[in-house]
This record gives sequence, C-alpha cells and structure tokens, in this order.
Amino acid sequence: MEKKIEFDEEFCVNISKVPNKKIPNDHLIELMERNISSASNLILIGEELSGKSVIVSDFYRKNYKNTIGIFLGADLFSRSKDYVRLIVADQINWIINNKPLNLDHVGEADFSSYIYQLQKFSRKAKINWVIDGLFSRYRKDDKVIDALLSMLPLGYKDFNFIVTSDHDISDKLSCFKLNQKLMHVPDVSVDEVRNYFNDFPLDEKDKQEIRSMCGGVVGHISIIRSLLEDGQDIENILVNENKSIDLLLEKEWGEIESNDGLKKIVSQIVFSDYKIDIKKLSLLLSVPEKEILDAIFENNIIYINGSNSAFTIKSGAHLRLAKKKLAYLESVARERSIDFFIKNIDSSDSVRYLPEQLGKHGLNDQVLDKLNKDHFSRLLKIDQTLHALKQHALYGCNAARSLSDVEHEIAFSVLSAALTELTLTVGKLEQIEALSRRGQEETALEIAATAPTSEERLKLMARSINLLDAKGYVVSEEIKKQVVELSEEVKCDDLGELGIDIACDLLSVDFKAAENFLNKVLDTASKRRIAQSKRADENSSLHLSEVDKSEIFWNRANGEIPMHKRHMFWEQATRKLEKTTFEQLNLQIAESDLEDAFIQCIVWLGGNKRNENNHKVAEKALDLMISISSRTPKIRDLIEIAKILPNVKSEEIKIILCDRVETQFRVLQNLGTSVESIRLRMLVLRARYSLSNNDVELKLLDIFIEIQSIKDVSIRSACWCWFLYSLSVFEYSEKLEENTELIRLSKDELIETHKTLINGVADHFLATKDTLIALSKFDANLALDLISKLNTSISRDRSYELLTQILLKEHLQNSFHIKKCIESISDCLIKSQVCVDALLRIRKLWDLNINKDLPHDIVLNLWKYIDVEIFKFQAIQVASAFYLDKGDLKKVNELKDISAEIWNSRVNNHSKIELGYLSAKEFADVDRKLSDEWLERTNSFQASCDVASEAANYSLYMTALLATRLLPSLIIDYSLEEGEALIRRAANIINSIKIEEFQIVLWSGIAINLFFLKSTDKSKEIVFNYIKPLIDEISQNNRHLKNSAIERASSAFYLVHPQTAKMLIDSVGCAVSRDRARYNIVLTLLQRSPFWESYSEGKDQDYLLTQESVNEILDVLESINFDGFIFEIVRNLTKSLYSERNRTRIQRNFSMDCLDRVERIIKKSLPDKLNISHDGYSISCESFVNGARYKISNTSKSDALSIWGDLYDRARNITNHADRAIVTAFVCVNAKIYPESKFQKWMNEVSSDLELIPSASDRLGRYEWIAKVVYEKDRVGARKLIFDAVSLSNKLRNSEDVTRNQQQLLDFANTIDPSFSKELLEILDTDEARKKTIKKSFANDEAKKLIAATPASSDLDEFSDDELLEICSKNMASLMADRINSKPLNEFLNISCRGRSIPIRSSIKIWEFIYENINRIRNTGARNKSQSALKLFEATCDVAEISQGLVGRMIGVSINKPSEVTLGNIDVGARDELFLWIQKWIQDYDGEEINITDPYFSPKDIGFVKLIHHAAPKSAIKILTSKEQMKKIDDPENAFYEAWQSISDLNPPNIRIGIVGYGPEGKHPIHDRWLVSKNKGLRFGSSINSIGVGRVSDVSEIDAEEAIVKFNLIGQYFGDFPRSHGGQRVSALNFVL
Repeated sequence: MEKKIEFDEEFCVNISKVPNKKIPNDHLIELMERNISSASNLILIGEELSGKSVIVSDFYRKNYKNTIGIFLGADLFSRSKDYVRLIVADQINWIINNKPLNLDHVGEADFSSYIYQLQKFSRKAKINWVIDGLFSRYRKDDKVIDALLSMLPLGYKDFNFIVTSDHDISDKLSCFKLNQKLMHVPDVSVDEVRNYFNDFPLDEKDKQEIRSMCGGVVGHISIIRSLLEDGQDIENILVNENKSIDLLLEKEWGEIESNDGLKKIVSQIVFSDYKIDIKKLSLLLSVPEKEILDAIFENNIIYINGSNSAFTIKSGAHLRLAKKKLAYLESVARERSIDFFIKNIDSSDSVRYLPEQLGKHGLNDQVLDKLNKDHFSRLLKIDQTLHALKQHALYGCNAARSLSDVEHEIAFSVLSAALTELTLTVGKLEQIEALSRRGQEETALEIAATAPTSEERLKLMARSINLLDAKGYVVSEEIKKQVVELSEEVKCDDLGELGIDIACDLLSVDFKAAENFLNKVLDTASKRRIAQSKRADENSSLHLSEVDKSEIFWNRANGEIPMHKRHMFWEQATRKLEKTTFEQLNLQIAESDLEDAFIQCIVWLGGNKRNENNHKVAEKALDLMISISSRTPKIRDLIEIAKILPNVKSEEIKIILCDRVETQFRVLQNLGTSVESIRLRMLVLRARYSLSNNDVELKLLDIFIEIQSIKDVSIRSACWCWFLYSLSVFEYSEKLEENTELIRLSKDELIETHKTLINGVADHFLATKDTLIALSKFDANLALDLISKLNTSISRDRSYELLTQILLKEHLQNSFHIKKCIESISDCLIKSQVCVDALLRIRKLWDLNINKDLPHDIVLNLWKYIDVEIFKFQAIQVASAFYLDKGDLKKVNELKDISAEIWNSRVNNHSKIELGYLSAKEFADVDRKLSDEWLERTNSFQASCDVASEAANYSLYMTALLATRLLPSLIIDYSLEEGEALIRRAANIINSIKIEEFQIVLWSGIAINLFFLKSTDKSKEIVFNYIKPLIDEISQNNRHLKNSAIERASSAFYLVHPQTAKMLIDSVGCAVSRDRARYNIVLTLLQRSPFWESYSEGKDQDYLLTQESVNEILDVLESINFDGFIFEIVRNLTKSLYSERNRTRIQRNFSMDCLDRVERIIKKSLPDKLNISHDGYSISCESFVNGARYKISNTSKSDALSIWGDLYDRARNITNHADRAIVTAFVCVNAKIYPESKFQKWMNEVSSDLELIPSASDRLGRYEWIAKVVYEKDRVGARKLIFDAVSLSNKLRNSEDVTRNQQQLLDFANTIDPSFSKELLEILDTDEARKKTIKKSFANDEAKKLIAATPASSDLDEFSDDELLEICSKNMASLMADRINSKPLNEFLNISCRGRSIPIRSSIKIWEFIYENINRIRNTGARNKSQSALKLFEATCDVAEISQGLVGRMIGVSINKPSEVTLGNIDVGARDELFLWIQKWIQDYDGEEINITDPYFSPKDIGFVKLIHHAAPKSAIKILTSKEQMKKIDDPENAFYEAWQSISDLNPPNIRIGIVGYGPEGKHPIHDRWLVSKNKGLRFGSSINSIGVGRVSDVSEIDAEEAIVKFNLIGQYFGDFPRSHGGQRVSALNFVL
C-alpha cells in the first residue's frame, strides 16, 4: 500500500507559521491557480509585510504533494545557494521517494542530479515551484536574486513558478523565456478588518482607524493584532500620529527590550550568518534548550521552524530593527561564534563559517592563517561545490585588502581565477559515447545533464542526443529546448574545432540552433585569428610566420577551423535532411522564416539530387532567395540550387530551371568570384548538354577563352580546375572531347598557369588552395604532382593535409593517394595529427552512413606513421574496430597488444581515462566483450588514482608558473640554505602536476632565468637534477613527447652544457623538431629570457648582446637547416650588432669577424633544398651582413658599390615576382651607401614587381611587408604602399585573410601616424560595425600606454575582458624588452580585481604582467622589494598548494562494474546483482529477437525491460503477459507507456507487449516464466516482479534446442495463435509500446 505523506512543518523550511487567526485568502489562491494554469508562471508583487509569504505558504500547503517551496529568510544563510540546494533536494526526495534526505549539505553535482530526476518525475504531474522573498532593498540583493535564479530550472515546461517580490522582476525572468503574469497583493478591505478583529472589543471607529493606519497592508494589521493579543491597549497602539510601521515595530520590540536574556538570544541569532538551531544556540550561549524555548515563546519576532529547530525571523523589517537595537551586542555575538568554531575546529560548520566570522570581526590576519591548503581541501570534501571555494578565496582577498597585504590579495585573486577555470568532474565525451553505444543511453544522458558547467552540459548533452537520434530514439522536446538555450548561452572563445563538433551534434536537436552556433564558432575563430595575427605579412614565404611552431598547429592554436571540419557540418546537415520527405520539408518550411526555409531547401537539395521532387524544391529555393530581404543573394546560393539541374528528369522543367538560374546569374554576376561564376555556368551547361549539344559546345569554348583572359593567375588556375572537373562529369564527355579537345587543352593551360602562379607568388599554399580543392575531385595524381612543386615544406605539408581530408570521403578508391600524401609530410607532428584525423574521420563517415566501405589495409596501417602516442593509440583502436568488422582476428590481437602496452606505460593518467573510454566506445558495436574489458579497466583505474580534469591540471600549472617566475631572483637574493628551501617548495608543487610537458617548461624557465641572473651553478643543478631525469623517463616511453620535451628544454641545457644539448637534439628523429629546438636556443639567447616569453623588440628590432652570446648564437646557427630560421636569426643578429645599446658592449673587430662567419654560414646553408630553392634568402641575409659592415666600419666606397651592385643584380635574377620584390627591397634598404636617386630607382623596380605578382591576395601581403621594410628609410614611400594596399583590399572579395591583412595594415599605419590610420579607415570598404571595432583597437593601443604608465588610476570599466587581456599581453611584451618601466605591486589591485573573475587560462596574461613587474622592481636592488617578492612567492605557493590539494579531490564519473552472481537459488536481496548479471549475459545476443513470458508481468516491471534494452540495444523485445493480470488496469497500453515515460527521457525502443488469456478469468496459456532468444534462454522460478524479493528464487539457463521451441511458442501469440487452450477459447492482442 502506498505510504501516505502528511504535511509536516519540517517538510518545508522557513514556511510562514499558520497564525491563530488570519484574513481569508482562498479567493487569491484560486486566482493564482487559474493564472499559472494559463501562463505557467506568476510574479506576486507586494510591499514588505503585505502578506505575500502567507498567501504562497497557503498555496504550498494546499498543493504540497507537487510543489517545491523555497521560502527565503531575511538572514544571509537562508538566502544562500547552500540553503536553497539543501531544501530543494530534500523536498524533491520527499516528492519522489516519500522520505526525508537527512543531509546537512548538497553539492552542485548532486543538486543537478536531483533536478534532473524531478524533471523526469514531472511528466506524471506538473510541479509547482514557490520562490518567496526575492526582495531588492539594497544593491547586493540584486546579486543574490541573480545567483539564486541562475541555479533553478526556470523555463522547463512541466514546471510552474510562483515568485514573490517587492518589485516587478519580470525583466530578470524574461531572460529565461518564461511565459509570465503579474499579480499584485490586494489591500485588505474594511469588511476583512472587521472580521479579523471581531474577537476583540473594538468599535467600528477603531477598526476603521486600524485599516487607515496600516494602509490595508495585512502584515501591519497582523502586528496590531499581535500587540492586542499581548495585552496592549488599542488607544496606546493608535496614538502613533505618523501612522508609521516603524512605531508599530517599536511597540512589538518593547517586550524584548526589558528582557536581557532574550536580547542575548536574539542578538546571537541575528548576527550569526550561518544556519543556527536550538541545539547549536544552546551550546553557543551555554543556556539550556528549555530556557531558550521559553524565552523565544515570549516574543513575536523570532520563531522556531518546526522540528528541525532552526530559527526564522518574521520579516526583513524585523531583522533590520533587531540589528539596529542590538548593534552594541554584535561584537560579543561574533566573538561567541568564533570561540565556538575554534573549540569545534574539526566540525563542518567551522570549516564553512569560521573565515567569514573572523573577517567580520576584524581578525583578518587569522583569516589568512586559516585559508590554507588543508582548509580548502576539507571545504571541498564537505561541500563539493566550487561556489564555496570561490567564496572563501574572496574572504582571503577581502582580509588581505583590509590589512593592506597586497601580496596576499594578489595571490588569492589568482586562486579565484584558478577556481573559475575548474570543474569538479572528469566526465568525457568518450565516456558518453561509450555508454550510449553500449545501450546505457539514460546513464549517458544523466551524466550529461548534470555536468557542472554550461559548456560541459552543452557538449555532452548535444552528443548524447545525437547518438540517441542515430539509434532512432525521440528525445523529449523539453530536453532539446534546454540544449538550445545552452547553445545560445555558451561562449565560443576557447572551443575551436570542438565548436564545430558541437554544432554537428546540435543538428539532432534543432537545425536553426545548430546553424547559429556554427556561425558563432566561426565568427569567434575569425576574430581571434585577426586579433592574434598582428605579425608582419603572415602569408609570405620569405618571412618567418613559421618560426615558432608548425603553421598548421599555429593556425589551430589561434582559432583557425580546418576546412574539412567546416564541411563536416554541412555533410551531416545534408545527411539529416535527406531523410526528410518532400511533404515533411514543405511542412518545416511553412513553419520557418524565409532565411531558414531557404537554407533548409539548399541542404535538402544537397542530399536529394536525384529525388523526383528535386525540381520543386529548387523552384521554391529560387523563390525564397529572391524574397529574402535580410541577406543579399550570392552566386554560391545559385550553385547549390544548380547542382540538381543535370538530374532533373523532365526536359521541359530542366529548361525552365536553367533559364531561371541564368537570369539570376546575370543579376548577381558582380556579387561573386570568377571561380563561382565558372562553376555555376558549367552546371547549367552540363544540364543543357543533352538538349542542345552544339550550342553548349560553343558556350564552352566561350568559357575557355574567358578563363584564358583572367588576370589573377590564382583565380585562373582554380577556374581551369573547376572547368576540367565539370567537363569530366558531362554526359557523353568522350564525345564532347572528341568534338572540342577542351579537356586536353584545358589541362595544358592548367599546368602552364600553375607554373606561372608558383613562379610569381610567395605563399604557394594560399595561392593554390582553391586549385587543389577542385583538382582533387578528378585527378589526384596531378594534385600530388602540383603539391610537390610548392616552395616550402610548410606549404607542402598544409597542402598534403588538405588533399588527404578531401580524399577521405571516398577513401577506398583513394587509399594509395592518401598514403602518398601522408608519407610526403615532412613534419612528424603534423603527420601524426593528419593520420589520426584521417582514421577518426573515416570512422565518423562510417557512423553517419556517409561511406560504409571498409577501409583498405593501406589506410588502416596509417597508425604506423604516428609518433604521438595518444594519437597512435586512437588510430590503433579505430583500425582494430574495422578489422573486427572485416573478421581479421589476427590483426586485432596484434593491435590489442600494442594498444595495451601504450595505455599501460606511455600516457599520463588523464589521457588513460580518455583513451580507455574511447576504446570502450569503438568496440561497443563490434565486440561487446572487448568493450567491457576496456570499460572495466578504465573504471578501475579511475577509481584507484586521483585524476583531475584537464582544467584542474592546467590551473595548477598556471599557478605554479607564476610562483616560479619569482623564484630565480629570490634564490639569488637569499642564502644558500634559504634558496634550497625555496626550490624544495617549488619542486613539491611542480612534481604534483601530472603532465610532464608542464613540468619541463616550469623547470626550464627557472634554469634559464637563473643563468641570466649569473647563477650558472644553480642553473646547472636545476637542469641535471630536475629536467634531465624527466627527459630520460620520457625518452624511454614516448618518442613524440621526447621530441617536444627536448624542444622545450633545449635552451636550458645549452646554457649550462652545450654538448648535452647538442646530443639531445641530435637524438630527435624529426628534422623539423631538431631545427625548432635550435631556433628556440637562439631566441632565448637573444631575449635573455625563455623563448616562449612575450617579447616586443620595438621598431629598432634589436637585442642586448654580449660577445659570448654572439658566439653561442653562431655556434647554433651552424647546425640549423631551415632557411626561414636562418633568415630570422641573421636579420636580428646583424641589426643588433650595430645597435646603439650594443656599441660599448661589443668590440668593432669582434663584430666584423662575426659578420664574416655569418657570411660563411649563409653560403654553406642557403639555399635550403627543401624550401626556397632560389637565392632570395641568401641575398637578403647577405644584404643584412653588408649593411651591418657598413654601419660598423668604413668600408671603401668602391668595394661597397661592387658588393651592392652584385646583390642587386642577383636579386633581379629571381624569377618569382613576389620574392624578387621583397629581396630587392631588402637590398635597397641595407645599401645605405647609395644616393637617394639610386634608392628611388631600385624602389621603382620593386613597385613594378609588385604589380606583376599574379595573385591579388598575395600582392596585398607583399605591399604590407615591403612598407614595413622601407619605412625606416622612406616614410613617404611606406605610406604610399600602405595606401595602395588598402585600396587593393577593397577590390578583393571579403574574407578572413583579407580582413586580417586590412587590420594589420591599419595597425601599422596607426603606429606611424594616428591621423593616417583614420584617413585609411575612411576609404576602407567595410561595414560600420567593422570600422567601429578597428577604432576601438586604436583606442586600446592608447590605453595600453596609459595602463603601463598609471595602472592604478586607469578606468578599466571601459574595456571588455578580451580587450584588457590584450592590453596586458602587449604591455608584458614591452616590459620583457625593457621598453616600459615596472610599477609597484599596489598599483595593480584594480586590474587584479578584474582578473579574479576571468578563468586563469585567459587571465594568465594579467597575472604574468603583474608578477613580472614585481620581478623588475626587485631587480632595482632595494631589500624591501625583495621581501615583497618573497612574500608574494610564498603566498602564491600557498595558492598553488591549495590547487594541488584540490586536484587530488576532483570527482570522476564512472560506471560500476556489475557484481558477479551464480545461477541457481537467488537469495532475498540479491535482485540487483541478478539483473546486472542478466544484462551481461544477454550482451552476447544483442541483435537477436528476445521473447519474454510472465503471467504476472505488469507496467511496474517495465524497468526490467529497460535493463534488457540497455544490454541489447539492437534487439527487438516482445513481452507476453496475461489478461488476468491486465484486468486490474483500465488502459494497459497507456499504462505501459506512462510507466516507460516515468523511468526514461526517451521514447520506447522496439518493444511489443502481448496480452493473452483463456477462459473467463483470462489465464495465461504458458504458466512458466522465460526469457529466450533463438539460441539460448533463462528460466525464472518466480515472476520477474518477485525475484529476490521476500523469498529465495530460482533461475536457470535453457539450452539452444529447448530455447528455440520456447521462443516459437511465445512468438505464436503475436501472430496466428491457437484459438483454444484446454477446451477454452483463447484471445490475444498486442501493441507497440
């Protein structure tokens, strides 16, 4: 029998007491119920004491079985998140489970889980929420309201919200998209006052005066009644001349004023900002509980809330009065609380509340002592919420501010930023996918829905829904709505490629939301690329955009989204919509706005080119395109429509559509590129070819001639490729070629055009990318040949990557070409990434049914090319899954051993979990047993070790980075013993970071900075005691990690022991990595700081050198092979040798010897056979050398003229126009011996070269770079070049590359002359929003200077977070180069306050700037500055150790391993273990039909079916129950459906329920209970609902021979069943659940 829940005061905390007598409000309750039935949500507005709380309390009492009550008290605790989480969770548990929760705290993750459970429960009956007390008396109240509303499930359709407030808060609720009504609390009428006081001897005049005095406010009237009940005379009450509520409250207070004991009790309650109950109060005051109860009974201001014995203050007005009256007792009350917490120091309350109480009592030094590593670890253990951790970090900031302790305030601000970065779970996408593929969709969805941050919830929920959609499940619209809202809320700043994956997953949720999110991701990526690419001429071959890291990874790190990722979205969108019928599409279009309808038509056409209704959708798309006013039609829109033209069956309709497309093309031909124009016209001609061959052939010849005339060779090359591709797919293409020879002629033209292109442009990749895309569609061999001719390894690698991604879609026929691409990639890191991307994408195409070809072994063996162990593991597991599909078990076993070896020894703990779940996912569909092994292995590993989220490790690393920035200077300043102690403390923190690369960076930074502080011995000690062991360990286990580790550590090794550095670098297997390591050494020597540090050389671009450092640079330069690195080093070194600041540091004869040596290196190393093959780099470097010689010595004029004349002639012999222009410019600028006329003559040649560059976009980049090169010598000429460049950019199609170039041009112009940049901005052909952004960028450049000069006085509010971060980043680079002065730490407190709310991954730019300032201040030599640095170091170490303690306490989300069970007698209580065993047992039969029979099976047993479905998601399930059992249920079909809905968010899978019976009672013809497939089965000794419950049950296996008989016996009752049983009539029916 169902337990009946009776209302109890403890059921809802803080609910208003039921008064002895109240003014009736039944009509208001009914009005509220009507309002929420129509509007779902209600805001009840009334002033303080207006009776709002009483009304909603009565509503709650009436509807408590389906209502959550949040009655916020006046005190701080009962308005806190902790309080709300606890009382809400308690009530949810009451509603769902009929029992109290019995907890004193609920963490964020558990709270999310309770809300999720309530959402599921609400499908049975809507849930009401009452939120009482959202008053806004002070500004801080608004923050409380915002915080509370943000944690509640506002907007969920099965939840109704009633909110009370003293003002209209509909604006706050509107952001949750709530349908809401306003309702004002009415005044009390005269008649109601009469009835309310009819038990008092009052005359009519008294009652009238009471109502007048109280203004009809029920709370004021009730106070008068309380006073009368306490025996006060009505005349004394009404003597209040001002009719003020304050006087009424004073009268009510009177009974307390004369009672010292009661005042002591009340003061302790009102000044205790934490949960306080009768027991705790008794201990605090050392007063018996009974005495407290007796005292409380005597007042009307505070009452005890039910049996939980907590105290509630009557109203906010009463609280304010009490605090005012008892202010003199506040200090004593707080002292009492502090003493109590100190005496009970290990209690949860002490951990939670002591720091705040200490701070409020002014004991701020004790606050700082309390907030240590152990405190935060215990707080996390107790509360399991980041909010509490952040709040305590804020207590630290406030305490430090009160003490003027700048160092601790900065450190606690860093902690706050680190906590903002953290999450408390390590749930992974791979885990969600593994669970979903294994049939545990509900578990996956619950993990996703309860993720702690919006970003994680969106990522995981979108993936869960996508996986469910792929299996055919229908997810509730409410859950989809939540995901859509998350997609609108989440920022895309750090998502990158993951953002595209989320957008793809959102296609299963909502098409428009997916498209909007995609656009948001791409827009964010574009802005970030533009903001972060302010290096000169990023697109040039003769420029070092490639020096710091491989270009592909630089692009990805800075937000560039690979093209194949963008295409993946539209591939999936097409795949989703192609399943939509024409009729369904029409319905969707009718419900969409014009732009959405148009996009849906376009996407549908992409997947339905041969659909019989394709012409109708094309017609509709054309109509919509013309009708849309919000966007300008483009030729590419027409291309998408025209793709179906060749497949239109009706010739008449085909002609009409072709005519319409051509008409629109004539209108739009100026709104697209030549490439788009050619593509569109070829599609139309292809469609017309079967109708009029001769006419089409003539038009093709016209296009051929038109392409020949295109001036931009890059565009001409792409046009030839699209022309050729289109010809190759023409119907009767052989006949067409026979008549015209267009294919042969066009291919010849393409080859010649490509030669012209690569001989004329600098950036071969960008110039040929469009050509490559088109060419790959029909001639992969030619594409490979063209790539091999590109000028740099970077361009070739990027092109091979691009070609690989294009070829993957048809990977089976392209296997050889894919292998050839990957073999040709020179950078081992890029090669590894491309290989794993290739296999993962093939798997994705397989999962999406885009390509179901099993890959060729050539492709599956790509893992052998991978050096990166994590990538290799992923590739092996994907390959293994495909080999299982092929049935090649030998290969599977070989790969299984390799993957196990990598997992066991070559990856860090965090990666192990990620890779383990990935393995469980990959094998779930092909080998359930192997999937189980990986899942159990991963769960066991996660349970056995402390594994933090990636964010947690990163936060710890960032905090350690700041501490170690200060360490080298401190080691120098303090004694040997003190220095050793500091190192040990740093080592403790660094060694706790679980990622070896982070450890190496930290130790290398310490060693490098120690070296440049002239502490060589200590630097060497760090290198060999800490870095070398890490390198040795990594070298044994992980080849790629070894390469990257040596790249990072090479500088530190070289400084203290060059031979060891050389040996390590030589051991690196990848030539690119070796050169990168060497270049890092040179950068470190030039900057005199770690190479990864920001560094601004300024306009002079010179570095501070010593003769020793110059020799070291040249020693390293001897070994570098990459021409770009050589060029950059020679340019920086030669300029620095003759710079003014090195004039007294380096002897002239030494400089001349060095220049001779540089010249020898140039002749030996250049040109680089793998990159720029002409002499451009050599000539440029020689010009730098000779320019330096001229500046340093008095070279004879005749010798100089001969040298420069020779360099000029060699430059003019370069055949590549773009390279010739820049090399000639270098010669011009460095040949200072020549007169101005000669310079101008040579520069005219440069201008002519620029005009010859065959690609406009490449020419644009050259304009900018040459302007920067010549600016020092010819400012007028530089301005003209910039002006011409901006004018040229206006003629180019707007793209991210063009926008980036424009930004760089304007930034450079602004450094020359701000008025010049404004002039250029006016002629820039772009929208006003873009101009506004650029103007803001100019303003930020000025702000950068202001903040550098006066950080304390700068107004930071005018800057967004991103702008402030950019300003600090620029200032940091200037500070590192000694271009700005350092400032005292106390000037950075305002910036620190801003930084504490920004995740540390971003705000690290702020903190590095602040910490480097204290480093620089300390270097002035003042002892007190050193002490400040030490204090900041110690405080930051404290913070790092706090982060360290938290990292070990992050919560992993794992799935428990099923318990083992033995068949036979199943004991009472072993039901769960048996069901888990059945799940595991049935996995082997996934995909087979499963039949279940049980005469007593009912809707209550549907959970058993869900377990079966989870274990065997591919299986159809039939259940046969009896009519006898179903007689007890009115509507069995609906009952089963509702039972399913009560336990699952998903629509029922393939389940059929059969009901059979014979005779008048409807007995089941099969008495036994079986679960069987055609091959095996189980026999149950009792009904499913009683197994393991109440008595011992028997379960046994059924063999295959018997199972098939029983399977068929059950199955017959779902078809042509026997009509009689035992002589009685049988009836049967069945339905799909």
